[in-house]
Amino acid sequence: MNVSDNIKKLLEHLNSIDVHSVDALGETPLMKACSQNADSAVDLLIKKGANVNYYNEKSIGGPATALMLAAATNAEETVKILIENNAEIETCHKINGMTALMFAAKNNAEKALQVLLQSGANLEAKTFGLIGVGKTALILAVTENHKEIVGLLLQKGAKTKPLGAIDRKKISAAMVKWLKAKGAL
Repeated sequence: MNVSDNIKKLLEHLNSIDVHSVDALGETPLMKACSQNADSAVDLLIKKGANVNYYNEKSIGGPATALMLAAATNAEETVKILIENNAEIETCHKINGMTALMFAAKNNAEKALQVLLQSGANLEAKTFGLIGVGKTALILAVTENHKEIVGLLLQKGAKTKPLGAIDRKKISAAMVKWLKAKGAL
């Protein structure tokens, strides 16, 4: 069964779905729809009362909310729908401090990142835990070598001072050169 078959099945059985149910991995039907970029299913589940701010306590580092999942998968319209329905933009992962903006930056999800920035996401939120202390969305994008994302974050005013603390061995030579040309290093 492929993704579209799963969504068709979900839509066909929407009236019988408990929108508050949680599977063995801690995910709700809304989270599953968000991870599959299924805007119509997301909209219907929200209208049926799905909690847009449900936090998956079983997540061990990956996206733990519907918004984090949508951001990580670059589901631009889904991110918009969630924000329009009061999804909390600044919720951070309890294990590593990652926010939806950070998941978008790390995963090169440019469209989702733009929506989050337009919605006022905090550029300077910092990670903690095993992923490292004090990493911002900018640092995550730099270390993943996502030049377009870095450019957007710099354009929106992301502080460059934390870049000085990154081990240069973790940044590609091309990225270092580009950052220097932009005056960010």
